[in-house]
Amino acid sequence: MVYHEIEASKDASKVYLAEGEYIHCVDISTEKVVASYKAENSYFHRLRLSRSGKYLLALENAGKEVHVIDAETMETVSKRVMGKRPSSLDSASDDSALIVSDKFGDVYGLDMTSTEELLVENSPNEHKVGPVVGHVSMVTDVALGEHEGRRYVISADRDEHIRVSRYPQGFVVERWLFGHKEFVSRISTVPGLPELLVSAGGDDFVALWNWTTGEALAKYDLRGIISEYLTEEHKPLKAQGNLPEITVSSLALYGDFVLVVVESTKAIVQLRVVDGNALDLVSVKSFDSIVVDLCAAADKVYALLDDSEPVRALEITDTGLSEVPEASAKLATLVASLPHGSTEVPLFHVKQLRKRGEF
Repeated sequence: MVYHEIEASKDASKVYLAEGEYIHCVDISTEKVVASYKAENSYFHRLRLSRSGKYLLALENAGKEVHVIDAETMETVSKRVMGKRPSSLDSASDDSALIVSDKFGDVYGLDMTSTEELLVENSPNEHKVGPVVGHVSMVTDVALGEHEGRRYVISADRDEHIRVSRYPQGFVVERWLFGHKEFVSRISTVPGLPELLVSAGGDDFVALWNWTTGEALAKYDLRGIISEYLTEEHKPLKAQGNLPEITVSSLALYGDFVLVVVESTKAIVQLRVVDGNALDLVSVKSFDSIVVDLCAAADKVYALLDDSEPVRALEITDTGLSEVPEASAKLATLVASLPHGSTEVPLFHVKQLRKRGEF
């Protein structure tokens, strides 16, 4: 079994790892395993800490469930079943609201700690809950933005679109962010500069936007710096041309740093937001194994590798990423003591969102 999702507490002391039907929590400061949280029906496929850091949010795939977990004790706070398989989620800055998208293009607004099940269309109950936002294709990622006292749902989809809608009045579409030509797999607002948004996916670039005005501020081309890490895994189908295909599978933001993982590569690209309107390269950190996922908190980056020692602790600085051997060694010991899940999870599959004309 391979670990496939990683998240960290705001002070970087606790690391959360998804492995099949399990989410494990380990505490580096005390060198102890806190607890393991188990799904009942299938594997977890998205972990995210709430904005306050109080809750760990997780999506369960085939079970179509949204889990809100106490980040300290790993006990269930709420668990609700969606009508369709959920694809991504985010929370408000005060944890008062939770937004969840599904693979059929809808985004729902939920109360964070409610234990009531979500009521969906065709429910026998007369009080139906409809989606806040609806796309005509799969929603791949969502972010809940706040500007001048108003909340907005920022949603990205498989059709190259990024939409900014009012929340909870999602029928009011403020603007679209046009510029991607392939699917968008990841979006994230910039800490400290909440009016800025970073996006990436099946294109060769990482984009920087002012989502409150719709202005495209910058694009950073990844091909020139990531090409040496591309392999046969990135070879396109014959009808798609000769250039290897680049797919961004993970984004992590800390301060003004943007950390990027191109799927099936052994590297992390570190960019920086400069003057609020540009993206510059800081460094490229390489590994001996493929980087599956990453997260950033409190000047630390935790990289999840497809390796016998799957978690590496890194320090993030103005000049690059450097491994912290002591923390990595503690994590290796803790992870080795964890129980293993039994559910096989497909890895490195974000590229399957790419549309193929011949199909």
